[in-house]
Amino acid sequence: MIRLLACMLPLLCQAAELVVYAPETVSSLRLHRTLAADPALEGVQVFVTSRWRIFEDQLASHPSAWALANAPVLLDRGWHPVLQGQRLGSISFRYQILALDQASSARPMPAATMGLLQECGRDRVDGMIAELFPANQLPGRHRMVGKSTDLLQVLGLELVGCILVTPTQASQAMANFPGRAQILAESRPVRLPVVAVRVPGEAPAAARLAGIGKATLTELGIDTLVPFVGDPTPWCGPKIP
Repeated sequence: MIRLLACMLPLLCQAAELVVYAPETVSSLRLHRTLAADPALEGVQVFVTSRWRIFEDQLASHPSAWALANAPVLLDRGWHPVLQGQRLGSISFRYQILALDQASSARPMPAATMGLLQECGRDRVDGMIAELFPANQLPGRHRMVGKSTDLLQVLGLELVGCILVTPTQASQAMANFPGRAQILAESRPVRLPVVAVRVPGEAPAAARLAGIGKATLTELGIDTLVPFVGDPTPWCGPKIP
């Protein structure tokens, strides 16, 4: 009996784990504290990062963890979505190509280098851009950065001719470069962050995240988490509202 209990103890003590990728967060530490204090996450071990490479490492070292991240980051790898983030009644947003007036007028966009936040392997960048902007001729050269704030720095230093940004990042650019920043193109609709699991059997447990409080949701940049509905394969497309 003692031997049996000793074998079962690691399983009984294993807590649920949640890995959160939040590239736009001001402070990963503050977001971690907010999530850890949320009653809906009681007993859940939470990991938060704003860097894609660290997110990848966390998923690799916590194979049973649930994940909350941008839809392209998770659905592209075949994870099973459980909950869908929603903001202002919509489950989607559009990426934008943003440039400074001087840079964009001096160098046509297709000839420029585009800065973007690294959220996939380098071998996936061209495919992701093509899926986002199927009708646009975009720069063939890319400069990937590790942090969201680095996008504005490389743009301001004119190390790139344009940057790929979310609406939140575009607002930050407008504030940093008043009267100079301009939107050159918008992507197809892209799903907002999702909660997903590796194995479908984990879905009922991960669904408890639907009870996350409003303050926590605000920190995550969404208004609510609703059950995921629809085909999880396309993370972007004209039919996503």
